[in-house]
Amino acid sequence: MRNLLILLACGQSVAAMASYELLLALDNPGSGGVQVRRFDPVSGTSFGSFGKGYIPNPPYGMAVDQATGMCYVSTFSRTLLRFNYNTGLFLGEYSAAAASGGRITVNRTGQIVWADGGTIRLLDTYGKQQNSFTAAGASSFSSAIQAANGNYYALENNLNRMYCFNQSGSFVSWTGLGTSPYSYNQLSTAGGKVLFSSTDPGAGFRDRLYVFDTTPTGQANFTTIAPTGVGNYSIRGTAIGHDNTAYFSGLNTVTGNYGVGKISLNTGSQYGFFGEGTFTFGLGMQAVVAPEPSTMIIFGMGLSAIVARRRRK
Repeated sequence: MRNLLILLACGQSVAAMASYELLLALDNPGSGGVQVRRFDPVSGTSFGSFGKGYIPNPPYGMAVDQATGMCYVSTFSRTLLRFNYNTGLFLGEYSAAAASGGRITVNRTGQIVWADGGTIRLLDTYGKQQNSFTAAGASSFSSAIQAANGNYYALENNLNRMYCFNQSGSFVSWTGLGTSPYSYNQLSTAGGKVLFSSTDPGAGFRDRLYVFDTTPTGQANFTTIAPTGVGNYSIRGTAIGHDNTAYFSGLNTVTGNYGVGKISLNTGSQYGFFGEGTFTFGLGMQAVVAPEPSTMIIFGMGLSAIVARRRRK
């Protein structure tokens, strides 16, 4: 009985933490200072950083695999850096099978999704190619991601489109994105939503967040949100957390500091900035939602084993 009570107490503790999440942000303050910062995005508390001295300036992109606790950073020199995001331990640098530096994400089987010019490459965790796909006329994919419906969504910067491919890499459709900005940035996803930002340098334009609601057929409808009080040419990284809360890195024009903004994808309401004073220039972000699936599986297996053992007695 004592073991059962202890396990149940631990399970309740994990459940109590289910409202929390960890935000990882690739920060580029300049040569020698590039690092991945960790925040509690609910309170804005900093949990330190890792990667300083290992990540070159400038890096290209960042991705996180929550199932393994791995953080990957891609570089302009076509290498893939690996870290444990819990401990910050550097786990090596590997040549990636790509023709150019690219933004990266992780798909549902743990492969690295690398946007490489006109090609989307699926690499293993050491940078070796496992598969690739493309679409006619595409030459400048800036980011690609696999969504909850299994399809891949890829931004094409030159054609100003969002492409959709099925989970085998076959072309499904594309969606025009309207007026072309300076650049489209990192994709992030949660549930049925895909999120990314655009960067515009001119005062006549505004950096925006694009929110796609995906469907099982692959088609996608999008809306745009233009956050207020955010400097142009400053929004880069995006992430989606609990309750459709979006996080974006950008300049707070009120304080003149760079930080992480929070905004509701449901209502468009903004909730201020955090990380100002420690965060310099965010290139990529990802939210890690707690509790992690592996934790819950371990608790479930342990509980089942104890119950089964007691029944045999």
